[in-house]
Amino acid sequence: MDVASRRRQKGSESGQVRLVGGHGSLKRYFEYVESSYAFREEFTVQETLVYRLCLTDKTPEERAELFWAVAKETELTEALGIPLMACSDGQRRRASVALALLSEPRVLFLDEPTSGASSSWCNTTCRSILH
Repeated sequence: MDVASRRRQKGSESGQVRLVGGHGSLKRYFEYVESSYAFREEFTVQETLVYRLCLTDKTPEERAELFWAVAKETELTEALGIPLMACSDGQRRRASVALALLSEPRVLFLDEPTSGASSSWCNTTCRSILH
């Protein structure tokens, strides 16, 4: 999991990762959601998501469409203007999942991303994301 998600920082690995029907960098296929948060606490949820989208090669229209789809899917539309430092633990977890979904991965590695999130969100949204 660490190798495929590009998280392996020390040591070395050998071998091959093959994707059936896949071409290009593994970065396009895998995303990793950590159990801890990796974003600037003073940014709002919206600023955090928009910043990630600006790193993509999508058109402004595609960015806007993806932004709203992910914000709705992760139930963050009501929290967009809230600084991350003021968000609940569940909102921060959903923001972490949202950041990963913005790269539209085929495989999403989850390291306890639902700890602290409400059980109703976990039951509905996580099932939707994973299917």
